[in-house]
Amino acid sequence: MGGESPTQRTDFWAGRRALKTTGMNQASGEAPAPGALGPQAAADEEGLQFCQVLHCNTQLTKSYCLKKKACTAHMQAPAVQLSADDPTVYRFCQQCGKFECLTKFGE
Repeated sequence: MGGESPTQRTDFWAGRRALKTTGMNQASGEAPAPGALGPQAAADEEGLQFCQVLHCNTQLTKSYCLKKKACTAHMQAPAVQLSADDPTVYRFCQQCGKFECLTKFGE
């Protein structure tokens, strides 16, 4: 990290966190329209967490689900999609505790 002091690095990350939590556009510095971030972004400000699977609005309450960022239904699902931009299909691996590409699982 070059010749930066620890306080310079801390200030950088503090600014990034502020932009992320307020939902401000980094390029323009403008806040989005009310409700533009969706229900999950509003809930994140309150400290709530939701399943990371695409279109799943399940609020996570169990400690294991919070740690893995997935609801129990999607941990047991044979296949899920995590992002609209990524067409890859995943399955939750109970052994490693994360979503893995479906091709890594045997039949």
